Amino acid sequence: MALLFLSRQRCKALQNVDELSEKVFAIIDLNQTCALATLTKNTKPEVSLTPFIYIDEHFYLFISDLASHTENLRTQEECSLLISEPIKSTGNSFAQKRLSLTGRARFIDVKSQSHEPILNKFEEKHGPTVSLLKTLPDFHLVEIEITNGRFIESFGKAFSFDRMSIETAQLDNGK
Repeated sequence: MALLFLSRQRCKALQNVDELSEKVFAIIDLNQTCALATLTKNTKPEVSLTPFIYIDEHFYLFISDLASHTENLRTQEECSLLISEPIKSTGNSFAQKRLSLTGRARFIDVKSQSHEPILNKFEEKHGPTVSLLKTLPDFHLVEIEITNGRFIESFGKAFSFDRMSIETAQLDNGK
């Protein structure tokens, strides 16, 4: 009897992981931009808005030297991303589903084998402007490797997880 009970618990846990995963990736798929939090060389926080794509558990940004976040990421690789559902989805700005992620930035060399295929994916999601930006020497492809995340689903319902491994998610009581 205990074995059957454990199996049912495990099945329910797996079902919950699948449901949570769907919710997390729906927010990623619905958005084209994220808030990017970086630190200046004097460790002052800055936040900006930037287009992103998500491929194989990594986020990618295509950013310009003209933006302060580019220099910030060169001097301090730690950063955070915030992606939220549109306010019109809930009608209540306090109840927006949102995904807060912490990670490390790595600039991808233009000669890297992965550079062009990733930029092609960027163009698929963000349109023909990327073709022009690819020709400009001040634009750089940056990979964000996520170290941990937090998905806020509703009032009093948040989940913390390691990397982008939703199966590690734990209900987070905020303490």
